[in-house]
Amino acid sequence: MFKPETVHWLRREVQRGELSRAALGRGLCEQDGWRNRQGQLCAASARKALPALVAELGLQLPAAQPGPPRGRGPAAAGAAEPQTEFEGSLTALGAVRLSLARTPQQRQRCARLLQQDHPLGAGRAPGRRLVYLVESERGALGVLSFVAAPLRLGPRDQHLGWDERTCGADIERIVCNDRFLVRRGVKVPNLASHVLGQAARRLAEHRPQAKILLVDAETGAMVPRAVRPSGAYSSVSEFASSTVVSQAMEARDVFIVHDVRLDPRLQHAASVLVAGVRSVICVPLLGRSGPIGALYADKLGLEQFAPDLAEYAAAFAGHAAAALETAQLYDDRERHFRATLEAFAKAIDARDPYTAGHSARVTTYTLVLARQSGKYAADVETLRRGGLLHDIGKVGVPDAVFVEAG
Repeated sequence: MFKPETVHWLRREVQRGELSRAALGRGLCEQDGWRNRQGQLCAASARKALPALVAELGLQLPAAQPGPPRGRGPAAAGAAEPQTEFEGSLTALGAVRLSLARTPQQRQRCARLLQQDHPLGAGRAPGRRLVYLVESERGALGVLSFVAAPLRLGPRDQHLGWDERTCGADIERIVCNDRFLVRRGVKVPNLASHVLGQAARRLAEHRPQAKILLVDAETGAMVPRAVRPSGAYSSVSEFASSTVVSQAMEARDVFIVHDVRLDPRLQHAASVLVAGVRSVICVPLLGRSGPIGALYADKLGLEQFAPDLAEYAAAFAGHAAAALETAQLYDDRERHFRATLEAFAKAIDARDPYTAGHSARVTTYTLVLARQSGKYAADVETLRRGGLLHDIGKVGVPDAVFVEAG
């Protein structure tokens, strides 16, 4: 619910019609003090709330501005890239290099090449795009780019054997090649296969090892809740530097190192040095009562985390901490509920020494049969509760009916 003065401001600005939707969203946050835990404006959430809020006021939002979203502009204008003309063997072409486009100028050059020579143009990628410029001593040969894989894709899922239950398993091991350009003037047999082979090796360097660690309520130790790539590690000590995690937790702030070799804080951190880690980031997950865990990620090889990633990671950690803390509350509630049911079942069975433990045994047998049948995987918890409470009717029956004298 927004403050009356905020609603008044919004009504006035919409009627004036001078602000864009994005500006209205930012203004709404500023007027109402709508910020996340890091003090940043919740502009994206505000823009989502705008249509319904403005409709309630009986007004109409300004028309959406044409063109791509901010930060995803079309291919940069500039001089056309000169064509590379070569026809011959891969050996005659010479060394082929894949260079990651890191700077805005490099990315703009790749966008111009795609706009000139690719039938689909440069396009706009959903999320971050890894763009490689393919070059040799002859000049620019082409462009190769990758984006995150979609969760569902029919032909791919069928090829991998994914169904509704397993869809997305190990999705982090898959990328989507959204653009592959070999320029029109370059005619070299096996060049595309050669470039893809290099790209496959390079992609392994860009994929971070990511983990979510949670504080064990009983021991206070950090335990892994999720690890990517999945199954890659069996314990925290195998992937996380205790130095990095402890410093982030103590400072309650983002700990990021762009080059481990140059940072004096990690000169004696054996785990990251032995593993060949180049860049590392750890963000504490702060709940209402204090730290509840941490997000940890590192990269091997030459690729480093972008300097502006700390700001993004901190914002993401705030949402993740709230979600995880809520999930923990639900888990605690479920655990207490189950303990109550078990205590209730034991109390019922205790009325007759002959039936002591009966409900627990019925529950155990029921669950074994359900799992063996393979047909009731989704109903295990319901069967557990039914097994524990199947004799609930005994509560209203007098003891004399169950317990025979002598």
